[in-house]
Amino acid sequence: MVILDHIEYMVQDPTCAYAGGWNPVHLPWDGRQRAPGADGENYKRLRAVAGLGFAELPDHEDFWPFFRAADSDKSGRQLAWFHGGNMVGATSFVFVIPDMRLAVVVLCNARSFYLDGANIIGLTIADCLYRGRSETDVDSYLEKVRVLGTHSAARYMTEVGKYERILSSEYGQLATARAFGHLAGKYTLSRGIFLEVAANETDDRLELVVQGGEDRYPLRIRRDGVEVNKISMSYAMPMTTAHATGLGGKNWLNHKRYEVVFVRELGQTEGFNRLVWTFEGIDEKDREFSYLKEGLN
Repeated sequence: MVILDHIEYMVQDPTCAYAGGWNPVHLPWDGRQRAPGADGENYKRLRAVAGLGFAELPDHEDFWPFFRAADSDKSGRQLAWFHGGNMVGATSFVFVIPDMRLAVVVLCNARSFYLDGANIIGLTIADCLYRGRSETDVDSYLEKVRVLGTHSAARYMTEVGKYERILSSEYGQLATARAFGHLAGKYTLSRGIFLEVAANETDDRLELVVQGGEDRYPLRIRRDGVEVNKISMSYAMPMTTAHATGLGGKNWLNHKRYEVVFVRELGQTEGFNRLVWTFEGIDEKDREFSYLKEGLN
């Protein structure tokens, strides 16, 4: 109830865009809108698994068992909100149905291989409470969720192996300040949004720093990525290191999300004045963000 009251209070404040961070969905889910809880990497992974045609996992969107209209006796439409997040050593998920005064909060004190586990647990509990399932119905429903989790974990392990192979073959060489010190500096996207490239004080590695934070990510040169007017690097790391630092927020295994490209504009005679980061959005459309280097015209 505290969560519901807090959200309602913040939404009514005209100076606050708090609700913009929450994902809305109407229940029950009829398949015409984005699926409940489909904001994570795990949903994309499971959708890919379903497309492979496993006997236990139906094709297309039928694999996602949460809040399905076909399995519901609920009438009308109800607005729900969900959100998740994580930090080093913890992951979380919140699902809220305001009209029912229902909120489910899941906190996990570990970031295992199955990093979206909090989402699946939260959706499972929220769906059971939403429907008022019987004990027999719950057992059958949980079996579907178990199959979902099993296939997701297997798929994730496969993708981790692929991630590590690409990292070692395509981004094997660490960038040094001795060779690429001219790229060091502050790059600004807009007021208050910036990245910094700086040398490590102890071992000469060139590192990426986000928003002046404490975490520093070593830059790796992409194979064949050094050109006259463009240098492509990555701040991806082996997963054993990435898990420890919380790199990637969620379980990102797409190397493109970690790649940054330093660009020298046509006519620019000295230095590289732009840093370009291409981010893959939730709708799988790439979005390019261009940061300008301060002090270089």
